[in-house]
Amino acid sequence: MVEERATYSLVVEMENAKSIDWDEIGVGMKALAREISSVSATGSARPRIVISHGGAESDKEALRREISNEAPQLGQVAELVFTAFPGGRYYDLKNNGMLASDGDIVIFLDSDVVAEPGWLSGLLEPFENSEVICANGYTYLSYDDFFSRTFALIWFFPMARG
Repeated sequence: MVEERATYSLVVEMENAKSIDWDEIGVGMKALAREISSVSATGSARPRIVISHGGAESDKEALRREISNEAPQLGQVAELVFTAFPGGRYYDLKNNGMLASDGDIVIFLDSDVVAEPGWLSGLLEPFENSEVICANGYTYLSYDDFFSRTFALIWFFPMARG
C-alpha cells in the first residue's frame, strides 16, 4: 500500500515587500519555485501559494503581473492565490493568508526571504512522522555589502557562515 503524502500550502505576506525592490523579491520567488520543483519531483502534490497583501482586492492583478515578470516559473509549479487585507500589517497578513490555504501543512514565508537549496524538503521532512504538528526553519542574515552589515548591527538573527 502506498502512503499518501500530506499536502502543503505556503502563505507569503507582502508587508516586507514594501521596503525592497521587485527584483529582490524576484530572487526569493525564483528560489521558492526551485524548491517547489525539487519537492514536486519526489512526488509531492502541487501546492497552493497564498500571496497575502495589505492593499485593495483590485491590486491582485498588478501583483500577479509583477510576480509573473520576476518569477514566471512560480505559477507553473504552484497554484497562485491572492488575498487582500486592506491596511493589514505583518501578522494580519499571515493570518489572512492562512484562511485561504488548503494544505494539510501550512508554511509561512516572508516576501523578502530567499530559500536555500533543500529548505522546503527539510521543512516538510519532519511531517513524515504523523506525530509531528509543528516545525520551523532557520533564519540568518547575509552580510555581503555595506547596507547588510549595517542592518545586521541592529537585527537579532545570527550571521550567515561561509
